[in-house]
Amino acid sequence: MKILYIFLLICLGQSVFGQYINTVGSWYPSVSSSTISDAGLDYTSGLKVQSASSQTSISLSLEGGIFNILFNNWQVEVNRFDSNWNSNLSLEVRRTSNGSGTIFGSISGGTIFQEVTPNSKSFFNGVGNYSGIGIQYQISGLSVLIPADTYSTTVMFTLIDI
Repeated sequence: MKILYIFLLICLGQSVFGQYINTVGSWYPSVSSSTISDAGLDYTSGLKVQSASSQTSISLSLEGGIFNILFNNWQVEVNRFDSNWNSNLSLEVRRTSNGSGTIFGSISGGTIFQEVTPNSKSFFNGVGNYSGIGIQYQISGLSVLIPADTYSTTVMFTLIDI
């Protein structure tokens, strides 16, 4: 009993020292000219270009006592910063895997495509440390009427301890 009591005091006495999120991956989509059936026509109606299912891998961790790692809830938010973006284009994101996490951890949400906007919004949430969470992207709104250019945006994921 004394050992358990000391262990609990150590766990409860430590606070979160930091939280870290790391992403790996980039995507350079292209649209094949074969999606146009005849000269003068637009792309196939409803054309959506998708990345690989784990185009980006996210790892996140909370540091501090074991209590913080096992029981603190966190949330990942997503938004984008446009370098050169056409307003007709829509970028969406979804979580395709849980990755691997702590033994008593959990992760939920974000498995359905949702639009990424300049305004930060909730993406998925959980408890515990995780690595290798798969993220997939999708672009829609493509048209031959959009001026030819190199469009780019940066997607930012933010880890919030809640």
